[in-house]
Amino acid sequence: MRILNRCTLRRISIILFAPLLLMFNPNTVSAQQTSLCADPDEFTPELTGSAQSDPSAEGQNRASGELTADEFIVLDNGFFQATGDVRLEHPRLLMQTESMTFDQEVESFQIEAMNLKVFNADDEDSSERELLVRAIADSLTLDSGVLQFENARFTNCPEGNYDVVLSSPDIQLDSNTGFARARKATLKFKNVPIMYFPVLIFPISDVRKSGYLMPKLGFNRDSGLSVHVPYYFNLAPNADATLSTNVISKRGVQLQTEFRYAGRHSDTVVEAEFLSKDRAWSGEGSREAVNVESVWHNKKRFYSSLDAEWVSDNDYFSDFDSVFEDRKSIYLNQSAQLSLVGTDYKASFGADRFSVSSSTVTKDQLPPNQLPWMTVERDFRLTDQTRWKTIVSSHEFRHTSDPSGRRVRVDSYVEHEQQLDFLLIKHKLGGEFINSRVRPQNGHRAQKASISGAHYSLDASFALDQTASSKNGGRWTLEPRVKLNFAKDKDQSNIPKFNTTLTNIYKYSHLYRDTFYAGGDRVADTKQASLGLSASYVDPANPNQLSRINFGRVLFPNADEKDADTLMLKEKYSGYFVGTEFVRTDWEFDAGVLFNGDADKIQQATSSWTFQLTPKTKIRSFYQYFLDDEQVSGILESNLNPYWSLKLRHATALDDSPLQESEILFQHRSCCWGASISLERSVDKNGIGDNSINLIFDLQAFKAN
Repeated sequence: MRILNRCTLRRISIILFAPLLLMFNPNTVSAQQTSLCADPDEFTPELTGSAQSDPSAEGQNRASGELTADEFIVLDNGFFQATGDVRLEHPRLLMQTESMTFDQEVESFQIEAMNLKVFNADDEDSSERELLVRAIADSLTLDSGVLQFENARFTNCPEGNYDVVLSSPDIQLDSNTGFARARKATLKFKNVPIMYFPVLIFPISDVRKSGYLMPKLGFNRDSGLSVHVPYYFNLAPNADATLSTNVISKRGVQLQTEFRYAGRHSDTVVEAEFLSKDRAWSGEGSREAVNVESVWHNKKRFYSSLDAEWVSDNDYFSDFDSVFEDRKSIYLNQSAQLSLVGTDYKASFGADRFSVSSSTVTKDQLPPNQLPWMTVERDFRLTDQTRWKTIVSSHEFRHTSDPSGRRVRVDSYVEHEQQLDFLLIKHKLGGEFINSRVRPQNGHRAQKASISGAHYSLDASFALDQTASSKNGGRWTLEPRVKLNFAKDKDQSNIPKFNTTLTNIYKYSHLYRDTFYAGGDRVADTKQASLGLSASYVDPANPNQLSRINFGRVLFPNADEKDADTLMLKEKYSGYFVGTEFVRTDWEFDAGVLFNGDADKIQQATSSWTFQLTPKTKIRSFYQYFLDDEQVSGILESNLNPYWSLKLRHATALDDSPLQESEILFQHRSCCWGASISLERSVDKNGIGDNSINLIFDLQAFKAN
């Protein structure tokens, strides 16, 4: 027996502590975050925390740590014992204890009163590392690859914080199977037990395992308290499912499910919700929602997709935070598409169907269903500066009240781009053909209409660099622009507007659109001329700072007085445009105004302003005016500390409309738990008000990344 006082043993093999690194491996994801393997035959779990046998010095350092202690006792039977301020340091692990017995021949050890920290760091460069988890245990033993903790407490909160703690008298980590088992585990929040697990099994590697996931709590004034408990099913290496029970105090028990499948040539996600009887709803029957997203492909030129959304009633979005929680649309879309794509062509065939999902929208206000539609595009280069593109489309439109029918549209044009020093010229010459057929429906007579026309546009721009220079090296640029569209005057009023929508001018670039109609129901719309001038200032020393002033003029010469749509275009968009944009380090501002040249009044006006009051507080304001509708809104966002934030938002109409919205949001987000409470009040254009209170609480417990 030998005794070594205050000794340091270097390059202690970290393979003995591999199960610890496996448990908190930053590359290991929780069940609800895990990625599916697209090829089941190629799926092999990878234990990234395992040591690699490498005879080179470099490999030896990567798998090594440094063990220090006040005293080492080397026994004759191959054991050695470290006592007094024992520290094992590694880029991804720090362990402290008072006593440790070690047998490297059989790869086993025993530690008393252990304090452990695991980090996310590079084994070769530990200059920057992130604390993943902390643990305290009465003892820790390793035998045949199985780590056993006694009376252990785990938390991934930062130093000095024990908001969320998982404790268990007996935890076993088996690196052979890749799973851990905790008995009589208790989850505490702020030292208050909130959940008890007789047996808790969780993965410590990339291997997924079925089991319960972390629950979520929420509160809403209309729904009451909700407790969301999900259970994860590991069906296959490339398929999994989650079944959740959502207990809502005022409504009932809601079932939620999610199924995911990743194949060699397909990806599918199916989400669904079901509530048999809603006690807080005035309607009858069950309430459910379904969302399906699926893509099939051959990894080359062929692909198809299916995107279907459906809800049982128009109040579903307002009553539930459902699988559609990120949607803001007032209608749902069910679409299917089949496409063939090549280097210079694309052919697509599909169908789109729309359904109401809001009580404020009627079926007559929905876009027309397109059952079916077909589009073929051919685009190829004639020269380096010239290309020819042809688009042929056919749409079968069906609507509840408006005329239904079929429209065939052909658009073919040649585009040439020429760069001459500081002058850039773009020519576009082509033609359009539209054939529309309306079926007799709801009092509409059957009719046919065909029209064709040619169009030419010229887009010229040039920048005069260094026209003016400032003392600090900043530079002004000048960019005049011209856009001309010509079309022969024809009466197009008999062509139905199946899916035509008008585009508002919010950006200066909108002055140079080829057409203000998005649906292509008309040929070249009408004669249009847009002229503009931009003056910009850029400081090379501060590329994020910008100053710009825009001037523009929109003309509709020889507008067809018989075409109501053309007259509406002229009335709403003809005029002078002035815009400004300023971007600085702590504030941003942009504004635009469109004046009607004939009536001498403002048609549209928009502005936004953002100001950074302090490094933690920001103010944003918005103003919008469009055809006598005037609104203003303001937002205050403040980070009260690294964890708590406050948001105040208010929007109101400045005209006779009672429209207004207000929100107060108080939110907490840390490494291990999150909570938010929001108070909202809204009044729609009809003067109907709604108040709501929302409270959400969730634990971010023990996610390694």
